[in-house]
Amino acid sequence: DGLGQAAREIAGHCKKEETCVENTEAEVTVGLSTEVTFASGEDTLSQTGRAALVKAGGILAKLPNAVRIEGHTDAVPVRGGRFSSNWHLSAARAQTVVRLLVANGVDARRLQVVGFGDVRPRAANDTPEGRAQNRRIEIKILKKGGELSG
Repeated sequence: DGLGQAAREIAGHCKKEETCVENTEAEVTVGLSTEVTFASGEDTLSQTGRAALVKAGGILAKLPNAVRIEGHTDAVPVRGGRFSSNWHLSAARAQTVVRLLVANGVDARRLQVVGFGDVRPRAANDTPEGRAQNRRIEIKILKKGGELSG
């Protein structure tokens, strides 16, 4: 379908191992690893992440659907720096993505920002590979009935 195609197009701007695409009854999700988007403990986008998300903004701007940007971290506690917790870091990363999408034509009224910290892992946090899977940004394109009310 059109949303699935849009999600695959967004994911196509990154290496396959840095993305995942899932299609459910309620939403289409594009997951982007922080290996491509953010340095450890930071909310500033990498050049590769910025380029991929600028392209994503162009694709999302053409869709009428509401979009939720979710930030996720691994379970390693934040030590020092600007963020007092993984919750703050995950929310700051999601906000960075939303600001970039708005700057690239996505209507801000269609966007939601959610920071989940480390409470929704994709894998166990006891290996470097598992932690890497958990550090991610997810772009969730909501299907019918998922429009934001305003």
